[in-house]
Amino acid sequence: MWIAVQQLQCVVPQLSAAGFQSLLFLLEKREFIRVNRRSQPNTVSLTPYGLEALKQEFPAFSSKGRSFEQQRLLLFLEAPQSDRNFRFLRQLLLKHYAIPLTRAVFLYQGDLSEVVEKELFLRYKNSVVVVSADTWLVGDRYKIIGRKLHMDDLFSIYSGISNEIDRLISIKEMKKTFMDSEKEKFNLVYDRFLRLLVELHPLFFLYFPQVRSPEELLFQLRSRLVL
Repeated sequence: MWIAVQQLQCVVPQLSAAGFQSLLFLLEKREFIRVNRRSQPNTVSLTPYGLEALKQEFPAFSSKGRSFEQQRLLLFLEAPQSDRNFRFLRQLLLKHYAIPLTRAVFLYQGDLSEVVEKELFLRYKNSVVVVSADTWLVGDRYKIIGRKLHMDDLFSIYSGISNEIDRLISIKEMKKTFMDSEKEKFNLVYDRFLRLLVELHPLFFLYFPQVRSPEELLFQLRSRLVL
């Protein structure tokens, strides 16, 4: 999908024109985006590398991990000398959206990433056990995971943002343009949405399949709310 460069600039209003051009150059140099300068206006599109980087930064955009299949339990035994309290490993697992059931037990969604698997083999041999968790014999997996991830709170925030987007769309359709105060509200709801996406576990959409997808909400922001 190609969008006008001007539309992309709307999502980083804090950047000056020069700062935005520098960002555009950097993303293009790293092959995260393509820029078509022959079109008027100039347009931009994600490359496969950019799409993969986006999914890594915001797992909510990935269809992986939206089911209870292929879950792994990581059981911490005796901490190695290089990570005495498993502090580094905990941070790494949280970064990869593993769910801390206790301080010594993490639930990992899907196959282990290359980074996590490499660290386990290099630094945690016989210090961590990884087992399949596809079948739970005792305990309500749905309820336990939902509570650990604060799903109800996330649903309230997600619904509030979705409703605010709808409200801004209705204002834009009536007025055709935004006043400064409405532009500020748009920027605030966009920032809230991005912050939420960073926290949002892919399992959220298993719990609440009725919500609009992040892609749909962003498409509305792009196509209907260009300032």
